Amino acid sequence: IVDLSAVLTTFLDNALLRAHGQDNSLVRLSYYQSGEVQVLSVETTLSQDSAKAPHKAYENHLSINEQLEDIMERYPQSNFKNDKFIYRQQFEY
Repeated sequence: IVDLSAVLTTFLDNALLRAHGQDNSLVRLSYYQSGEVQVLSVETTLSQDSAKAPHKAYENHLSINEQLEDIMERYPQSNFKNDKFIYRQQFEY
């Protein structure tokens, strides 16, 4: 059994840290099934005209705690994607 609460809590915490201090940011949570795989995705989107350097807290406090690290090792298809306007955390199981 996967502890989705640990994954969700960490993903949301990271998303809110990334959005902190940004204008017009959006945090989106999605949970869906793709074939035999279930996907939990948390995404932070920034508008092009308001993207700033990440808040200091973001750089120093994004977390993958030990429990989440163990879960992510068992599900290597899970990933993090970060570009200038979108920060996506995706967990597949």
